[in-house]
Amino acid sequence: METQPSDDRAPQPPIGATRQSRRLPRGVWFAIALAIVVLAIAAFQATGSSSSTSSSRDQTDVIDPGLSDPTDSVNPLLPTAGKLIGTQAPDTHIIGFDGSPLTLSDFAGTPLVVNFWAYNCGPCRSEMPDLEKVHQEFGDRVTFLGVDTAESIDLGRPFAQETGVTYELASDPQGKMAAAFEATGLPTTVLIKADGTIVRIRNAGAVTADQLQGWIEQDLLS
Repeated sequence: METQPSDDRAPQPPIGATRQSRRLPRGVWFAIALAIVVLAIAAFQATGSSSSTSSSRDQTDVIDPGLSDPTDSVNPLLPTAGKLIGTQAPDTHIIGFDGSPLTLSDFAGTPLVVNFWAYNCGPCRSEMPDLEKVHQEFGDRVTFLGVDTAESIDLGRPFAQETGVTYELASDPQGKMAAAFEATGLPTTVLIKADGTIVRIRNAGAVTADQLQGWIEQDLLS
């Protein structure tokens, strides 16, 4: 009798069993599908938020005194700031960085640039060297006043020293002066004529040296 050759291979499972072992449980597939849906929703919301922020930044700009309705050039959600153009600047009380009390009437008789800022404001930090440059250029012809807004002098002073500005600095610890000027965001820059009339407001946006120089020559010194 012939001996059949032995087969050393491991026994193979039935075909049906093999297919069954490769199939993921229904619960796993459901979890994967749910995760995909959640990620898609999150991506959509992030894109919408980015677009909304970009649109808001584009709308928030200079309040141009040359317009028949100055509010046309700013964010429509902030309509009241434009109504200040052509009015007398509010004579609110602030505190000089040396501790002395100040009001805007103390600067009467000289064109004035008021800049509202805070130590944790990135655009404020980037624009302050430009303000200093223009301040040096115009000298005594235009007064510059930087107003540290809604924080203590202890926070604002080191920040101002880091930026190297030399113009007058004051503190508005409760934000009352900023509120009077409808400064809804920082930085905000206001141009005031020598007679106290508000002629331009840059609400919630940084300025460059060239921009500010042009505005001063057009609005304050022409």
